[in-house]
Amino acid sequence: MGSVLSGSRNSRWNRKLTIEECTRLHITQFCGLLSGTVGGFVLSRGRRDIEVHFRTDMELRTVSLRYWKNETTILDAIINLGQTDTRFGGKRWWFLCYCDRRVADLYLRPRAYDFACRHCLQLTYRSSQLAHSLDREMAGIESLEAWVSDHCKNR
Repeated sequence: MGSVLSGSRNSRWNRKLTIEECTRLHITQFCGLLSGTVGGFVLSRGRRDIEVHFRTDMELRTVSLRYWKNETTILDAIINLGQTDTRFGGKRWWFLCYCDRRVADLYLRPRAYDFACRHCLQLTYRSSQLAHSLDREMAGIESLEAWVSDHCKNR
């Protein structure tokens, strides 16, 4: 068992993966497209690029993706789309994750093959991890101060 400040609780092996470490697919990349539109783009994350080709079908409310995870792996996916009305008569499109959540962003984890929402992938934000790590460090400093003051009084 280490001391309060040993850092065992804040190791990189215990933390959750963040959305910043994943490749993001955003709904605006498909908004305003007509049914049957075919296109492509490159998703970048760090030094890894993923080439994506797509075909929209607004009648079926789907986007068909074909993407290359690496030079030899070609993957196909069909992502369902949902639509809601906005307050002033417009329409807003959403991805429908396989958990039935309406989301604007889908993520692809490193070394994974399927896009999903951040809830399904159990992703967090880097900023929230940093905020909580500072809380733990402050708690460790406070307990260290209490320990020092208790032991110094007895001497």
